[in-house]
Amino acid sequence: MHAIRELLQRAGVLDSHSATAQHPDAPEPDSELFDRSLEIAVRHFQQARGLKADGIVGPLTWRRAREARWRLGDRPLHHDATSPLIGDDVAALQRKLNDLGFDAGRVDGIFGPRTGAAVTEFQLNLSLDPTGVCDETTLEAFANLARAITGGRPEALRESHEWRNGRTGLLGKVVVLDPGHGDEDLGCQGNGVVEADVVVDVAERVERHLAQLGVVVLLTRGRSFHHDRVLDDAARAAFANSVAADAVISLHIDQDASSHASGASAYFYGSSAGSGSEAGRHLAASLLDHICAGTGLPELGCYPRSWDLLRLTRMPSVRVYLGYSSNPDDAALLLSGDFREQLAAGIAAAVAAVFTPASLHA
Repeated sequence: MHAIRELLQRAGVLDSHSATAQHPDAPEPDSELFDRSLEIAVRHFQQARGLKADGIVGPLTWRRAREARWRLGDRPLHHDATSPLIGDDVAALQRKLNDLGFDAGRVDGIFGPRTGAAVTEFQLNLSLDPTGVCDETTLEAFANLARAITGGRPEALRESHEWRNGRTGLLGKVVVLDPGHGDEDLGCQGNGVVEADVVVDVAERVERHLAQLGVVVLLTRGRSFHHDRVLDDAARAAFANSVAADAVISLHIDQDASSHASGASAYFYGSSAGSGSEAGRHLAASLLDHICAGTGLPELGCYPRSWDLLRLTRMPSVRVYLGYSSNPDDAALLLSGDFREQLAAGIAAAVAAVFTPASLHA
C-alpha cells in the first residue's frame, strides 16, 4: 500500500497528513493499511482519470497512477515506436504544443509520431536543433512563450474540424466492430443472456447493414472465425490502428446488483478534466440516439472514459452498452432476434448519420 500512497500523493489526490489534519488526536496513517482515506483518494483519482470509480487498485488504475507521477521536465521526451513514453508529462507537453498552434493531436499522454512531429515543428520555428526530443532547451523555449490560441481546447477545435471534413459519405469508410469478450470470457450473464454470444450476433447483423451501404466492416472476432480470438483492449486498439479505421464501435451488455437497472449507455475517450475526443463524443451521442429511438430502451447518457480501447485508438471510438443482463425485461429483449435486428439497424443508422455530409441532412 505504501507504493500506491506515494503515487497518489504525487498525483495530488492524497495528503500524507490528511488524517491528522482532520483529527489532531488520530494516529499517523499506516502506509501499509488500505484505509478509508486511501479508498476515497483512489476513487477520486479514478473519477478524474475517466476510470470506473470502484476504489479498487486494479492493473489499469495502477498503470494510470504510475503515469501520473511524471512532471514535465522530469525526463527527456521523444517518440519511441516500440515502447512509447506515456505519462502526465507527455500530456502537459501535448497541451502546450496545441495551445501554441502546433498540432500534437489528442491530449492522451502518449508520445506518438504526431506529438514528435509537433515538437520538431516547434523547434524549427524557434531556430532550435530539430531533434524531435523535448529536452531542457526546448522547455526553456516554452517558458519564454505565451499561450497563442484561446476560445476552447485547440485539439478539440482541430479534431472537430477534421471530423466535419471527414463527413464525405459512407462509401469506402472503414468501421471496426468489436464484440466484447470472446472465447472462454463470456462477459455478463443473467436471465438466459450470455454477453459474448449476444454482442457477436448483433455485430454480424450490423456488418450486413453497413456492407449494403458501401462501408468496409472489420470485426475483431466473430462466429465465422476458425478460432475465436482472445484480445485485450490494447490488442483491439492496435488492430483498429493498423487498418486505419474511420471509427471503432465496441459492443457490450451491462449488469448491476439491482434488477431494476435498465437501458443503453455509451462511452467515448475523455476524463472529467475536460480532455478527450470530440469526434468520439459525437459518435457516442449518435449511437445512443438511434439505438434508443429504434428500440425504446431508456437512454442513460454518454460519458467520458479513458479505457485502453478508447484511449489507444487514433480514430473516434465508442463503447456502447445495449441493455442489462441483470434486468429481466432487457434480457428478454436481448434474447429476441427481432430486437437484435432493431439494435443493428439503429447502429448502422447512427454510423450513416455521422458520416453523411452535413449539407445533406434535412
